[in-house]
Amino acid sequence: MTKNLKATSTDRESISDAVHRVLHDYFDSLGEDPQCRGLYHHVVREVEQVMFMLTLKASNGNQLRAAEMLGLHRNTLRKKMSDLGLDLSKASSSR
Repeated sequence: MTKNLKATSTDRESISDAVHRVLHDYFDSLGEDPQCRGLYHHVVREVEQVMFMLTLKASNGNQLRAAEMLGLHRNTLRKKMSDLGLDLSKASSSR
């Protein structure tokens, strides 16, 4: 069964609500004159790193299962992990 990623009345917070909260706090911390560059790539990279590592943990290090959970091909998962500098051997050994 596929779990819906949107928040329901019993969920604490949806992913979009969490992202909104964190980015709102980030911009508040920058003050009146936000001087940031490359925010899009920075946020996407950080989210991907956390998402891949937690998905691998949830799948007990099974990359095929993690790729299925993410809706990716296993080779795409491995390429993205390599691009992000994530250790593939640690992910595999956490089975």
